[in-house]
Amino acid sequence: MPSKPAQHKQSPMVEIIGAGVAGLCLGIRLLRRGVRVVIYEASRSAGGLCVNWRRADYDFNGCLHWVLGARPGSSFHDMWLKVCDVDMLSFVDFDERVDIELPDGDGGFWHFHFYNDIEHFRSYLMSLAPEDSATIDGWMDAVRTVAHFLPDLPPFPVEGSFFGRIAHYVSLFRMWPMLPLLLRWQGLSTRSFAMRFKSPRLRQAVAALYMNDTSMTVIIFGQAYMAARVASYPLGGSRSLSELLLRTFCSLGGRIEYGARVDSVRVGDGKALGLRLADGRETSADAVCSCADWCWTVGHALGGRYASAAQRQLLAAPKEAFFFSYCRVHLGVASPLADLPHFLRLAVSGVLPDGTLFDQLEIEVGNFDPALAPEGKATLTANFTTREGEWWISLRKSDFD
Repeated sequence: MPSKPAQHKQSPMVEIIGAGVAGLCLGIRLLRRGVRVVIYEASRSAGGLCVNWRRADYDFNGCLHWVLGARPGSSFHDMWLKVCDVDMLSFVDFDERVDIELPDGDGGFWHFHFYNDIEHFRSYLMSLAPEDSATIDGWMDAVRTVAHFLPDLPPFPVEGSFFGRIAHYVSLFRMWPMLPLLLRWQGLSTRSFAMRFKSPRLRQAVAALYMNDTSMTVIIFGQAYMAARVASYPLGGSRSLSELLLRTFCSLGGRIEYGARVDSVRVGDGKALGLRLADGRETSADAVCSCADWCWTVGHALGGRYASAAQRQLLAAPKEAFFFSYCRVHLGVASPLADLPHFLRLAVSGVLPDGTLFDQLEIEVGNFDPALAPEGKATLTANFTTREGEWWISLRKSDFD
């Protein structure tokens, strides 16, 4: 009797909700492991929040200020290379991170300059407040310590051989000198750290380093990455990164269904079986991964069935009680704005259309990126925080233009 043909087992199918950066990166990693992948994306384009918007002659950058791992020198770069060829992108660095306008108490203003280069910034701080030299040096020493360990930060788990894992654990052990630094700065915010300065101006400036009170460890790690030029702005803005990820995903055989809004995850016997789409279709998969926000995933797509007690408490509360919304207003300007830094924070007070009071206006200037505006022109973006996010969402739906 003739023998039966060999049965080849088909590779597993994974369905991903959302074609943002997380969804595309996950899809690429799965495809490289031989898994079949379909991404269901509610909008008509990939990228999620990492997109640009085209209006007339201007291309407005949606979200990216910098990419961690832009160049070799940190493990973030190694991580990107496992997903896409990040070296195909062009990056630019800034000497000045932000120019902060602050009231001087006499009805006028003074400007604080936050420089990325550690020695430049230290010299500038010393010129403002030599009496605070010990506090300034302690701050800069912390940045230098983090910068020394950047090649191993963050300590991503090593895949592959036994010896590769051993090398990973050795690199973790080498970072033990960072432990005292983390303990020393743990729980210290920009505003609480500002109170350590004798100079009234430095107390005022350090408290205003970010628009909201921020952990000093975030500041220190950010300074280290930027000083080493491994956290840089991608020319072309968000579009350049999202399109690189999309090209990589498609070249590996991945598939995206656009305009496919997911209603819920189909579950049976405690296992995800596929998706139920808003148009009534049902899909089948070996696994489902949601790269949408966790509130929607746990509360809506899974119906709250698998939420912990703490998560159920968060889901029941208004989102505004825990999270603020970040609004960006984009403007095209018929001027090169060549004399302005990348970021400005102005001491301007007012009331947003949603009723939110503000006392600072953060301006992002796109005068360095020829992909965003024609020659002789530039883009401006005003950034606001508000607890009235639903007001802006409703406005977008009712009056998009």
